[in-house]
Amino acid sequence: LTLASERTDLLAAVLEAMVRRHREALAALGGGRSWRRIVLTGGGAEIVRRLLPEYASAAVETLEDGALRGVAKSFAR
Repeated sequence: LTLASERTDLLAAVLEAMVRRHREALAALGGGRSWRRIVLTGGGAEIVRRLLPEYASAAVETLEDGALRGVAKSFAR
């Protein structure tokens, strides 16, 4: 990206990075496996679901405020 980049260039770069990092995470969890259930959180969860064909065979659930729930659980202990 440069100062001459347009908004669509920035959006494409962000989406490509999201896909790359999700694939890295899946590989770290055991690449080549098929997943029965995947839980996504955050404002872009539905977009990520559509971008990754690896999620096509899985039951994908979206979780509202997942990060906040994790923080709340850590303080509840």
